[in-house]
Amino acid sequence: MPYEYDIDPERRLIEIRYRGRIGWDELKASLLDFTSHEQFDRKYDQITDLRESVLEFDATVFEELSPLFRELYGGSTGRSAILVNDPHKTLLASIHRMKAEGTRVIEVFSTRAAAKQWLGLPE
Repeated sequence: MPYEYDIDPERRLIEIRYRGRIGWDELKASLLDFTSHEQFDRKYDQITDLRESVLEFDATVFEELSPLFRELYGGSTGRSAILVNDPHKTLLASIHRMKAEGTRVIEVFSTRAAAKQWLGLPE
């Protein structure tokens, strides 16, 4: 499985970690998987770690991702921190951030510590 996730209702936090090669099909499957989990709540904050992954898609994926993201997260008060470590992932995460505007607040970080600080979580 190219991803794993943890939903922590006590901390109101979802953590997703992607590893290896991730195409659009894997990304979509992961979104549908964890958002259908009984503990999922769109109001929870989220940390998505892409640092150990290779994204095998380009910006054209947002034609499908943006409507799906709005469906899954619309009306949410949660925030999303995306962890990246290379220019390609930074660009895709930044485009996602712009496309999701009005659905959820998203920021892009290079370290977990910075993301947790932004979310107000203890280290």
